[in-house]
Amino acid sequence: MRKGFTLIELMVVVVIIGILAAIAIPNFMAMQQRAKESSLKNNMHTLQTAVEDLNTRGADAYPADLNTTVRQINTAYPQGGPDENMCVAANGAPPYGATAILPDNVRNPFYPSNDAVRDGVYTGYSHNPATIGISFYANDPGNTVGQAAATYIIYGDGAKGILPLILSPGVAK
Repeated sequence: MRKGFTLIELMVVVVIIGILAAIAIPNFMAMQQRAKESSLKNNMHTLQTAVEDLNTRGADAYPADLNTTVRQINTAYPQGGPDENMCVAANGAPPYGATAILPDNVRNPFYPSNDAVRDGVYTGYSHNPATIGISFYANDPGNTVGQAAATYIIYGDGAKGILPLILSPGVAK
């Protein structure tokens, strides 16, 4: 009567577990990468919402950069008004500031200690390993008067390059 497994049976089980692990681990790593890219796209949408919110708070235009306040954009806004010092984000890393519209839970999904949002350059999109996970806000310098911009673009730098999602006023391309 047998009371255990033979060495061959144990080796077959170990080989099967090894094969399953060899298949599952790369899929898990790819899934993590896709989740981080998805989080970056979510940050881009949150940034767009904050920019549009600043516009509706009385700015009547888009900010030249993330630190621009309602009063700097719209000089006709009443001095002492409730939103005159509001901006999108006072700096690139949370907390964004007491007068920032962007919520503090917007973080860089790839490197949580790095900036999550930053002012960008409208003229070109270039991937930079130092900016992975950052959502960029860029205005068109040709359509900017003082601190007020007529248009903007939001793009994100993913692990393998600039994401194909580019956000602009009212439209996702």
